Amino acid sequence: MWRVADQATSSGEPSAGTGSAVPFRRRVGRPTLVALAVANLVVVASLVAACGGSTNSGGTTTTKPSRNAMAPDAFYGAATKVNAPTVVVNATDNDFQPRNLVVKAGTTITFKATGHNQHDVVPDDPKAFDFTVLPEKLPVGGEATFRFNKPGRYYYYCSLHATPTHGDMRAVITVER
Repeated sequence: MWRVADQATSSGEPSAGTGSAVPFRRRVGRPTLVALAVANLVVVASLVAACGGSTNSGGTTTTKPSRNAMAPDAFYGAATKVNAPTVVVNATDNDFQPRNLVVKAGTTITFKATGHNQHDVVPDDPKAFDFTVLPEKLPVGGEATFRFNKPGRYYYYCSLHATPTHGDMRAVITVER
């Protein structure tokens, strides 16, 4: 940043109308430098803490549980509990409805493409349940069914419009005994 500094006369007073471009410098005192250093340390510590992952304490390594092992977060909203032998999950434009479904073991879920776009249904963890609906199997107006027999929490997403951790087209089905 540059500023125009008035040239001083021999008496030390600025002369009117004359000036030259000199770099503008602000002297930073020790308290300001210490405050900046502390602020930088806080930011770095926050970023490291937010990353999570593995920690090493006393020679043992612990890792955070996968999302499948944790309770659904606020993204999935309130659970819709349905006690019926067959339930429909609508794959609308960039959303599954209901997004957080609770059913009894043995319930058949029908995934229906009710929006304007083609969709698929992909489990976050392919080992969790052996069910994938490919896009050609779920065109606009199409449907696919799967019977959930084993209790557990099953996270899934549309790979055309989301990933397991990002995007609105993610959902969870909790199967109870």
